[in-house]
Amino acid sequence: RGEDHISNTAIQAALYDAFDFKIPVFWHLPIICNTQGQKLSKRDFGFTLNDLKEAGFTHEAIANYLAIIGASFENEIQSLDEILKSFDFDHVRASGTIKYDFEKLTWINHQWLQKISLEDLVNRAKLFVYDAFEQSKDMPEEKLTELIRIVQPELKTLCDTKELLEFYFNEPIFDRNLFTQTLSAEKETLVFDTIKTCLSFFDNPELFFKELKSQAKNNGLSIKDIFSSLRYILTGSFNGIGMKDLLSVLEQDKIKTRIEKILG
Repeated sequence: RGEDHISNTAIQAALYDAFDFKIPVFWHLPIICNTQGQKLSKRDFGFTLNDLKEAGFTHEAIANYLAIIGASFENEIQSLDEILKSFDFDHVRASGTIKYDFEKLTWINHQWLQKISLEDLVNRAKLFVYDAFEQSKDMPEEKLTELIRIVQPELKTLCDTKELLEFYFNEPIFDRNLFTQTLSAEKETLVFDTIKTCLSFFDNPELFFKELKSQAKNNGLSIKDIFSSLRYILTGSFNGIGMKDLLSVLEQDKIKTRIEKILG
């Protein structure tokens, strides 16, 4: 129980005694506070389970976090059954302030999203995808599964599927200023020329990658420059999904349209 209930413990013990019930062992723990050290209130995000559910947090992560907060565990990622076996009241902080660490909760949620099976993840994540992209509701289950599989390593919450899969459902906006700031104007020309030269090999992914690496070397570019640029053209982000996964999940007409629109 929260330490704010210490004052009413005697009355409750008296009621147990009056009704001839066995008095339980009362264990009072510090109240969980926000980052300012104040008692959590409805104004604090994550105060309710509904807040966390809508933000894409799993029930495993929430239970896991609440169990380890204020305690010390060598292995912090544990299922409820594991926590029941390892929880030790003698090593729980009994005084002081416990702060609700949202970053820690997010980290634990990320670990659980990597831990659960792909099938389970798809069943949970697709509700967020359906909410964000109307066209996804008519998508074959196999295709949706493949999309969620390639973004799984990046997921911190189920809600992240909306941002991470935006590239598939909506054509990204190409910001030339950002592109040039990242690569430099000189590299931009070389990168575009390299990709253009290799487009004729596009129907053969292995040969396409081989030619990209070869042309990059000939033009004094790193393969990272080529892949990050191509990823930006196709997704609107320089980092993230591996190129092989990206080229396998995006339909060829989408890839060609996006590349040709930028390269001319």
